[in-house]
Amino acid sequence: VAASLSAPTLFTLAEDLSHMELEVNVDEADVGRVHEKQQARFTVDAWPGRAYPATITR
Repeated sequence: VAASLSAPTLFTLAEDLSHMELEVNVDEADVGRVHEKQQARFTVDAWPGRAYPATITR
C-alpha cells in the first residue's frame, strides 16, 4: 500500500525560466547610463562564459 503513495513536492524552483525578474545593484557612477527598455545581459556562476539576454523594466 505504501509503495503506491507518491512523495509530496517539497518545493518548485521555477516552472518557466523564459521570464524571470532579477534584482541588481548598479554602481552610482553608471546609474545615468541605465534606461528603461534598454537591452542588457546577465551571467550566473553556475555556467561561466554564458550570458543571458535581458531587458531593463524599471
